[in-house]
Amino acid sequence: MYVNLLKMLIPISDRGQVTIPAAIRSKLKAKYFEFEFDGNNLILTPMQTKDEFLWELDRRESLYNKEGGHTLEEAVKILGLADEI
Repeated sequence: MYVNLLKMLIPISDRGQVTIPAAIRSKLKAKYFEFEFDGNNLILTPMQTKDEFLWELDRRESLYNKEGGHTLEEAVKILGLADEI
């Protein structure tokens, strides 16, 4: 199996914004992304349509309501951001 891995160094603006390079955007053809951060890695998963994006938001909200959420303090601890704040 052949995997084409593209790695780039991308700057972050003063406002915390990142621009996805045109070479990558043209391959994704997505306007919405699911954003995941596990404390070490950032994962962007393309969503092809607004409906797909909204469906995923609804699904996540249902899980949140069913399983309960985290307080800000718990989230900071889980994400290992205590030293950042």
